Amino acid sequence: MTKDKYEATFHFEHTVVHVVSPEYVTEKESQQLLNSFHLAGWNAWNSLNTKQQERLNQDEE
Repeated sequence: MTKDKYEATFHFEHTVVHVVSPEYVTEKESQQLLNSFHLAGWNAWNSLNTKQQERLNQDEE
C-alpha cells in the first residue's frame, strides 16, 4: 500500500483524517495478535501494586 491510497478521508474543521485499511492477516496471525494484546494488558495490570488495582476496580463499580 502506498502513502497516497486511503480507504476514506474525512475533514473535520482544520483536521484531515485518512483511514487506511490493514493488510490481510490470517486467522492464526489474528489470534497471535489478540493473544499478545491480552498478555500486554495482564502485564500492565500485574505491574500495579494492590492498592492501585483496588482503586481501579472501585472506579469501575
